[in-house]
Amino acid sequence: MFCPPGYLNWPDIRILADEWAERFYVANALSLYGKETDPAFSTEFRSYRDIQALERLPDAANKLRFPDRHFDIQLISFWAVNAVCSSFDPLLCSREGNLLRANDTIFLHPDQFYYFALDFPLRSMPELSRIFEEYDARRMGAGDLWDRYSCLDPVTGEVKEKVQTRNNFASYWGEESAFDLFVAPFLGCSVVLKPESIPETFEELIAEFAFPSEWAPSNNLEVDRPKPKKRGPKYLPARSEFFRRYPDGIPDSLSSEAIAEELSAAGFPVTSRSILNYDKKRKDPK
Repeated sequence: MFCPPGYLNWPDIRILADEWAERFYVANALSLYGKETDPAFSTEFRSYRDIQALERLPDAANKLRFPDRHFDIQLISFWAVNAVCSSFDPLLCSREGNLLRANDTIFLHPDQFYYFALDFPLRSMPELSRIFEEYDARRMGAGDLWDRYSCLDPVTGEVKEKVQTRNNFASYWGEESAFDLFVAPFLGCSVVLKPESIPETFEELIAEFAFPSEWAPSNNLEVDRPKPKKRGPKYLPARSEFFRRYPDGIPDSLSSEAIAEELSAAGFPVTSRSILNYDKKRKDPK
């Protein structure tokens, strides 16, 4: 994974989209109950606390399909990453540090999330009917959405040829040569993004994503952009995602096994032992 100074790498983009997805999920839930959506875009927003609080709303299990929340949030996050790659001018960084404009072919995905706007409720969208059918039949999890990129590593954002790559290109374009022409020259490059290409406020982001205008927060909260990282210890996406979702550590109501299952389903493979180690390091960072 290659990323020049001052740019966001693929894990940065995914973590950012996860935060947006959690806020959008809460905003949609609050709006369904006729409540103000400002809490979803507050500086006091805490993902675990505020999402769990939705369970106390009347008939949340059915009206929100609350047991499916992790899949719904990851679906929103996945769509958001595709929207970023379609609209926010992503770049490719070579092993030598050269930057190239990323062509749309790099992001080929059999479910073509980049071709449709996201609407709520999610299950009302015909574009997502097959995905929810597969999910309900337990043939698909959140991690599968990311794994199905035709030529992108879902964890690192590196352009690569997978087992199904050429078949996907042949199905989409009618011939495999499109891969050799549009993707092969960029194998080994990594997707990166300029932080300044991201909208500055959630009001702007909501408008960019064509989400309901009534979600726009009255406080004009700025989007929290991840700070580009300097070289240092190996980046561990699962650890960063654990710290982001559970800044106060493992809640009393959850086990390390449950959190490991949640993160793995979201595309951040991790063991329960690693979760315990992350929690220990949080308490004693020395």
